[in-house]
Amino acid sequence: MVEVDDYDGPKFPGTNYIPVFPVTRRFEYKKRDCSRTNFPLRPAYAITVHKAQELTLKQVVLNLERKDHVPGLSYVAISRVKRLSSLMFETLFDLSRFTTKVSSNMKDRARDWNLRTLQCL
Repeated sequence: MVEVDDYDGPKFPGTNYIPVFPVTRRFEYKKRDCSRTNFPLRPAYAITVHKAQELTLKQVVLNLERKDHVPGLSYVAISRVKRLSSLMFETLFDLSRFTTKVSSNMKDRARDWNLRTLQCL
């Protein structure tokens, strides 16, 4: 039996417990008949984006429903995988919040940079 908080499928009556039954697989290895019995569970874990920095992960499930409280946090989370096929989004999110919006401050800095490069010898 396994207890899962947000599971809404069939449960053991009156509990949050889900029965998990062992699965036996039979196979041949080096001309010998073998069998293996396992419980069909996949270990997983959750970490914050801050702790995920410097990690490259095989697969990532993200929830980007809420706006970042620190600019660039979503990018850090998305960039933990090597391929887009290894990335799954848990919920829908507004993609328009990831479009580049150039502030007047950034425009002033770009104009200043261009003027400074013209002054170089």
